[in-house]
Amino acid sequence: MSGIPVVCLLEVASLRSHTSAAELRALVTTLQAPGSIVGELRTHPAILVELDSALIEQLHRLLQPYSDLEIVELRRHFRREHLTRERLIDLLAENHRAHRLAIGAAAVERAIQRRKLELLVLATGLEKAYTRTIEAVVERNGHPGPLLASDLTRDELGQAAGVRRAGCVGLLRGRRHAFL
Repeated sequence: MSGIPVVCLLEVASLRSHTSAAELRALVTTLQAPGSIVGELRTHPAILVELDSALIEQLHRLLQPYSDLEIVELRRHFRREHLTRERLIDLLAENHRAHRLAIGAAAVERAIQRRKLELLVLATGLEKAYTRTIEAVVERNGHPGPLLASDLTRDELGQAAGVRRAGCVGLLRGRRHAFL
């Protein structure tokens, strides 16, 4: 995706209830799987693994022999240092061509409600009323993903998204689940 590294948070869960999270942690560590284990779930036997999106296929191949494991992508985010102005414009244009954008406050709110919003990008120089509207939408619907206050004007943000002007643009999630 435009050469911007994406970091994924994955849940690696066992379909067998008698397997513990500690056993999953030991298995992933023993296999020298890519990424780092950042936590475990207490509700069911599962661990949380964070890794670059380019390494997901490698993790799938490593865990493929274990048919009782399931991998679920929980969240994707971009490393802030990689989102330069030019890369952000490229990312928006690419997602516009793929029909993966929510443009405007109402479309962003629908995407948040449907849990499809991956990244919310705001233009610079927005009116205070519009900013309060966006903040209320995010707070009311509980957007867990990143919010980026860009240095793009409304005209530049809109042009990158394929419209005349836009105060906010949301990047929509792609494929959400990957099963082994």
